Amino acid sequence: MDKLTLLKNVDVYDPSHRGITNIVYCGPQIIHMGEIEEKKLLESRLDVEVVDLKKNILMPGIIDPHEHLLGGSGENGGFSSQTPEIALTELVKAGITSVVGTLGADTTMKTMEGLLAKVKGLNDEGLSACCYTGGYTVPPTTIMKSVASDIMFIDEIIGTGELAIADERSTEPEPKDLARVVVDTHMAGQLAGKAGVTHFHVGDGKRKMQCLVDLLEYAPEINPEWLYPTHVNRNEKLLEKAIPFSKKKVFVDMDVTEENLAKCYKLFIKLGGNKDYLTISSDAGLTSPRNIYNQIKDCVLHHRIKLETLLPLVTKNPATVLKFKHQGEVKVGFEPNFLVLEKKSLDLVHVISRGKFMLRDGHPVVREKFLEKSNRVVHLTGDSA
Repeated sequence: MDKLTLLKNVDVYDPSHRGITNIVYCGPQIIHMGEIEEKKLLESRLDVEVVDLKKNILMPGIIDPHEHLLGGSGENGGFSSQTPEIALTELVKAGITSVVGTLGADTTMKTMEGLLAKVKGLNDEGLSACCYTGGYTVPPTTIMKSVASDIMFIDEIIGTGELAIADERSTEPEPKDLARVVVDTHMAGQLAGKAGVTHFHVGDGKRKMQCLVDLLEYAPEINPEWLYPTHVNRNEKLLEKAIPFSKKKVFVDMDVTEENLAKCYKLFIKLGGNKDYLTISSDAGLTSPRNIYNQIKDCVLHHRIKLETLLPLVTKNPATVLKFKHQGEVKVGFEPNFLVLEKKSLDLVHVISRGKFMLRDGHPVVREKFLEKSNRVVHLTGDSA
């Protein structure tokens, strides 16, 4: 039997604030929450670890629905401006326990095969990772013969994306061509029990989200919920166009590359957006995956936005749209993916992924496997860090 872990006296956000309780998990599953007789548990023949978290709060691990795990291709800067892959320890220090990888404008140097391999590696190292098939172009770049084949027969592929619209790098696909991709993605998702969403990169072009409006007019049988647009916070006018989608129960996504989440979130609410259909992603590649955690912390400490208001945007909501059935909440039967934070400062204390400590007392306890046989020394810090 796997070791039992008791997290006691912890102030739990599940992501709603539930107060102080105890959590017991065994392997990859939460098995108990609430009162427990610790003495009897310790006197049993079971292998038990007890961690007292009386000065901390606990929340679900962050789910990042959009990361360039292979790094960026250095658009407008040439080959020398490419960025390296996102590392395991970067994700751990960012509090990200689940991540979805995507390709963008470049599907030549950054390949689907390479992305899939990266995702498999992160899963081997203890995180939960998956990816979209495709990139900016229509028809999408795939590993097998079609979008449907990729989603149905490759476990880690959950949808299609990020398809570009309203962008100079976009082919601005015709509604007919786009409808085929969206329907094939949805049907494959249905057959494979996956999200089956089409993830759209929305640029700052004049047409904004008109491409999606045209799609739904051309093919009214398409359920708007099959769409999942991102970067909707590029500017106020674009955000205005995203509001009606959120009201139609379409999940829309904001990235935090500009590190202005408080401003964008407040504007979204002011414009009448439905926060139950809003997610936050890092869009990491050039910028850091830690931006999500840093921006949540900034919103709470400096902009008077309640923690329980923000947490669903990076936990429960992405789990819902991506159909991660046992993630995004702290409940019996769910995966033990947790962030433990210091109560006042909200500094990261522990990161637990799939029941295993990945960061303990502020320090990573895992590292990239290749280091076991390597003598490389890698330490890079961006100028804007």
